[in-house]
Formats: sequence, structure tokens, C-alpha cells
Amino acid sequence: IKNKKSFISMTAVDFEKSVLVALHYQPECSTSPMGGPLVHQDVLIGMLQSALPEDFKIYVKPHIRKGLARKLNTRLKSDSRTFFINSNEKIEPYLSNFSFVATVTGTIGWQAVINKIPVLMFGDYFYQNAPFVFKIEKLEDISAAIETIKNSKSVGEEVLNDYLNALDKMTFDGWV
Repeated sequence: IKNKKSFISMTAVDFEKSVLVALHYQPECSTSPMGGPLVHQDVLIGMLQSALPEDFKIYVKPHIRKGLARKLNTRLKSDSRTFFINSNEKIEPYLSNFSFVATVTGTIGWQAVINKIPVLMFGDYFYQNAPFVFKIEKLEDISAAIETIKNSKSVGEEVLNDYLNALDKMTFDGWV
């Protein structure tokens, strides 16, 4: 796909007041049905653009297998604080530098939980009740989450371990 969005390398990311959005592969159950109305990921990005303070930067990483799909690319509204990361870039070494992660239900959110990074979750998934995972349904939820993140200490090792132990006791192996 030839698209007009310009892409940057992870080495060019300014991590101060930054959010990472790693786009889902689509079609996939992680956005439809588990994402509800956010099957269109441009809505998530638009919500962030509307609700985040002006000094926050939004970094969008297209899915490595799907890239920036034509329909999504045409619907996305770019602004001066929204940047696109090359889809073949590894983000794991940089993940803990972001202020938080925003996802519908993605694996990137689980990686953030394990690394004690706040998550804005726009869908429903098994880790939605983890410490510092904020359920986002409307714009006001984003502002409230940012305020809580700003006024809180990071998740402690003991709190995370307690959550993981409870999750282990309350779940069972399965296949979707």
C-alpha cells in the first residue's frame, strides 16, 4: 500500500509523555467481537487525540503482518503529535520508556502489565482487572486514567505477584 503517513524509527521516539498504540491484525477476534465498537482502531486513536493533554505524543505501530491497512489509513486523522513507527521495528526493548500503552485487547497490553506499565484498555480481555489497567469506554475515562496514573506510584512487585497468583488460581488452560 502506498500511503501518505510518514514512519519513524524507535530511536527517534521522544518518550516523555508518550503513549504506544500497537495496532491489531485484522480481521481478528481481538477487535471483533472483543473490542466492541472499537473494531475500527482509528476510533481508539481519535479518542486519544481528543482526550489526551496537548503535550502527550501518540506513537502508532502498525501490525507487522498487516501494516497500515488501506481502509484504516484513509480513516486515520493525523495531527502534529501522532507518529507512526515502522512496523518491522522491535518495540520490546523500548516498552518501559512509554508513559503508558493503549490497546483494544492486544498482547502489547499484557506485556505492559508484566512490565508494570499502565494500560488503557478499550476492549475486554483476561488481564482487564490487572493493576494499572484502566477500562476505557468514553473520553472521560481517558482523562480519569491519566489523572490516576499521574498521582499514583507504580505497581509494586508484590501487587503484581498477588494479581498473577490470583489469575493463576481463577483460570484454566483453554483454546480459543
